[in-house]
Amino acid sequence: MYSNPHQLKGGIMSGNRNKILGQFAAMYYDKGYTIEFCQNFAEMFVDDKKNVKPVDIIFLASMYNKAGDIESAAFYLDMVDDKKLSGEEKFCYCYERLFIYGKKGRGAEGDLFRNENINFMQNYAQKKNTPEYLVNMFIALALVDCANGRYADAFTLLKRSYKPTGRNDRYFLSILITAVFIYAKMGDMAELEEASNNARKYLKTFSSFDYEWEKAYLEKCISNAEEGKA
Repeated sequence: MYSNPHQLKGGIMSGNRNKILGQFAAMYYDKGYTIEFCQNFAEMFVDDKKNVKPVDIIFLASMYNKAGDIESAAFYLDMVDDKKLSGEEKFCYCYERLFIYGKKGRGAEGDLFRNENINFMQNYAQKKNTPEYLVNMFIALALVDCANGRYADAFTLLKRSYKPTGRNDRYFLSILITAVFIYAKMGDMAELEEASNNARKYLKTFSSFDYEWEKAYLEKCISNAEEGKA
């Protein structure tokens, strides 16, 4: 899925744009998910460009989501005609869309979108049968439940989504951080404190990180979740 510049297929990695992609990859390796990266990417590949590929727009929205700018993510995702999507592009579009609905508290819209796309998402995630797809799907669905005040349902989804494998498990940490966010939205301070402690304690078990900025980024994700922020 679209978590870093090297994982795009058919979009910015195609044609004569590899050199430019290398520059974006270097920016990502150095600083991670930043608004600067998103703005530069948008200027280079999306804004005021003809025949923009959906994969580029979905990637941009994903990076904005991870950078914490949900409004910009929604703005760009609205450019995509989801009726023309299929396969990987459609699944990632659905995940990012549900993520936005959940984080912004747009529960009614999230339910409607989920009802229209849940069969596809489940079938595609089961076909892939990897934690990356299953965890992202269940987190997105849990966030929509949270936005609708269905907190018990949200936690049920998180618990069934994945079994941790030990240390350095980023999927499990994502689940723990999502739990922090949900407790913050519930306003349950006791559970929020425990969930936050669990997430921070688990992060301390990491013996290595892929990038120099990753630890600080994950710590920021926990802090934002404690405040009920994206």
